[in-house]
Amino acid sequence: MLPAVALAIWLLLTTIASSAGDRLGRRVFPAWLVSDRTGAAAVERFGPTFDTIVVAVVASMFLVHIGAVATLLEWPGWTVRACLAGVGLVVIVVGNIMPRTRPNWIAGLRTKHAMRDPDVWRTTHRRFGALLVLTGVAVVAVAVFATPYALLTGVVGALVSAIVATISAQKNNESGKDSRSSHSGLAMVLVLILPIRLAAHQMVVAPPVPPSDVIEQSLEVTSSGLVMPGTLAVRLCCPLNGATYGITEASSRQISPSVNGLPLGCRASTSDLSGGSA
Repeated sequence: MLPAVALAIWLLLTTIASSAGDRLGRRVFPAWLVSDRTGAAAVERFGPTFDTIVVAVVASMFLVHIGAVATLLEWPGWTVRACLAGVGLVVIVVGNIMPRTRPNWIAGLRTKHAMRDPDVWRTTHRRFGALLVLTGVAVVAVAVFATPYALLTGVVGALVSAIVATISAQKNNESGKDSRSSHSGLAMVLVLILPIRLAAHQMVVAPPVPPSDVIEQSLEVTSSGLVMPGTLAVRLCCPLNGATYGITEASSRQISPSVNGLPLGCRASTSDLSGGSA
């Protein structure tokens, strides 16, 4: 599904960047968005950068698709981490080239102020590119250390980057200043760090440890060609001494079939665990 969507996006972007797409855009969208200054001719002025952005979008979708396939097919964990880290690297590349864009109706943050004023466009996309680089670095880190949160970090980071860059550039334009917004950058860092901290908190939570007088053993019960995995917990009535111990309680954590009223799991585990008299 994702490869087909990626191919459709590639065809759409390359089509609307042509002269035919420009004529169609003038009929559908308002004049402040599509005009002689922002149409197909504007895209041609930064053609290599636009092509790189299109390739980056398609590549990121393919990487997500490969990661999803790897998860479904239970490939080694490093394959999923590598795919999501690759998405982060793609975001870093896009952030680096974003300041090279020019006012156009296809790629970038296309607000009224940015489309009408080239200075606002440059300021917006310079900051947007820097925040995207920060987002990409965060995605790579989360993909390695907290894989399930990598895509969430990328989506949230991209949205916050766009909002922060647009608002800060507009405020600087209204005040006549071109200073960097340190407070906005700090807010961006905090937003990106939050998923990492949540993931790290869940990673340090250790699984429950059984009591010292309980032995757990994994087992598989086969009945009529059906294999049913489970875990058998056995509580000892006295410490192990030599080869003799007693079993006072045995329970299976998963439902197992029974023969003559006796659980197959308990029978199999008792014979495996008993070293003397039970």
